Amino acid sequence: MRRNLYAVLAADVAGYSRLMSDNAEQTLTTLRRLRSEVLGPAVAARHGRVVKSMGDGWIVTFKAISDAVECAMQVQDRLKIDGTMSLRMGIHLGDIAEADDDVFGDGINIAARLQALAEPGALVISGAAQALLDGTLRPSFDSAGERELKNIANPIAVWVRGGEIAGGKATMETRGLPRLAIKPVGTTDSRDEVREMAMALTGDLASHLNALRPLSSRTTEAPENDEYRFTATLRTHGDRIRLEARLVAPEGSVVLSKKIDGSLAEAFDWQDETGLTVAQDTFDGLMADVIASFDYLSDEECSARQLYLRMMTLGLVDGSSIVKWTDLMSLAIEKDPEWGLSYAYAAAGTAVAMSMGLKEKVSHHLANLPEWSAKVKNLEPAHSPARIVLAFGDLVRTGEKREAMRNVRVVLRNLPFDPEALIWAAWTFCFCDEAHESLNCLDKADRSIKTPILAASASNAKAMSYFLLGDYATAMRLTDQTLKMSPDYNGALMLAAATHAMVGKEDIASRFVARVLELSPGHTLRRAGWRGSEFHRPGIAAYFEGLRKAGMPE
Repeated sequence: MRRNLYAVLAADVAGYSRLMSDNAEQTLTTLRRLRSEVLGPAVAARHGRVVKSMGDGWIVTFKAISDAVECAMQVQDRLKIDGTMSLRMGIHLGDIAEADDDVFGDGINIAARLQALAEPGALVISGAAQALLDGTLRPSFDSAGERELKNIANPIAVWVRGGEIAGGKATMETRGLPRLAIKPVGTTDSRDEVREMAMALTGDLASHLNALRPLSSRTTEAPENDEYRFTATLRTHGDRIRLEARLVAPEGSVVLSKKIDGSLAEAFDWQDETGLTVAQDTFDGLMADVIASFDYLSDEECSARQLYLRMMTLGLVDGSSIVKWTDLMSLAIEKDPEWGLSYAYAAAGTAVAMSMGLKEKVSHHLANLPEWSAKVKNLEPAHSPARIVLAFGDLVRTGEKREAMRNVRVVLRNLPFDPEALIWAAWTFCFCDEAHESLNCLDKADRSIKTPILAASASNAKAMSYFLLGDYATAMRLTDQTLKMSPDYNGALMLAAATHAMVGKEDIASRFVARVLELSPGHTLRRAGWRGSEFHRPGIAAYFEGLRKAGMPE
């Protein structure tokens, strides 16, 4: 008998007996789809192992609590969107014993008891599991106190996934956005490890692409006529593996064709890297095809959603792209005055432009900022993605940290896997000198694909986080990386100036300041954002000290 410590996930279909009684054939079809298109790929993507299957329930083990919790949350989110079937889920960290093709132990028993406590579509975890979560996942759970569990000697601390939409996530309205159908990755190889890898790649692709706001994607064997279709096959020759992937547009043209080779000996690392690479290439190819379909239209002729997509593909974070971003979203407001996300981006873009010394170029928007902020709060619920964009914009504009932090935590509670939300949250944490919280968000965003407009921003946010922690060498390296991506990114140029000044390289720092003033004549420390906070937080005070040493005018 082998004993090991595992993160144990127990899952059960809610109302299975009633569903079978109402329509057995349809229930079994839905259950098969759940296993092949949602649960199976999500488990395989995080290297989980189904150790027991009871028809309408499963026991799954993972080596890490974060893998178990992320898997469960993403499955619940997907099922809430599909609306076909609900699961109850419970997770615990504990010992399990394996013998005679069966599993035993308190780890299994407690996870199963927690699952029984869950409402349909919800997730209940033990205190042992909650204690090991990072800051991006922890806000998703509320304490439910201690509970006595049947046949368990001591009370167990219980945490329930909370949020404004229990057991689910906030999603942006998908009207007018491109749709993608991901067919499960196929293989003709009969080996278990190859079939599991095909399923894991399906799960990786789904989790990466489902998290992106400019796209509506789903995993399905039956794509619809208006959807882009992603198909892939995992081929093998002995120990060699090859993924052949294609993205086809709704009218039948091939948008992407890609082959990636690897080895079964390096299966896990190859799977992780390949899933991320193919997902990024799929998103980039799809978006380029969509943008090309209305590229002939002027901005004034575009719909609000088309303007949003055009904005999201801006590849640089320099002054001209920020001003373009703000103007596009201001026009989107005119096109659709009831769409809260456009107000949030218009407000955030204007605030960022102001902090980069471009106040004159967005001066025609300044009077609208209070109204735009109020509109987002009226049109969007507290867990909406728009609120995290607005949180940053309002923080730069007003310097009010308490409201910004509240909005960030509420949104992270519901969107812990959205790379865009994570990057906006990271910048908000930076402006509040919460560098460790920022790095938690950015580390997770690094394992996700990104829209072009946020790639350089994420890199600079990480550089700023390390600067705030006093690790100037790492900050300098990351700033150099950011400037290679976007040479005229004012925020990165200012951070480079502050970093070089803090390590005694004032001559180099002064050249960065000169470039900032060339791009933004008249820029001063007073215009550099972080309103009032520099006098209260040591990391932010160091940033302004560095800029002063570099010669930035007051």
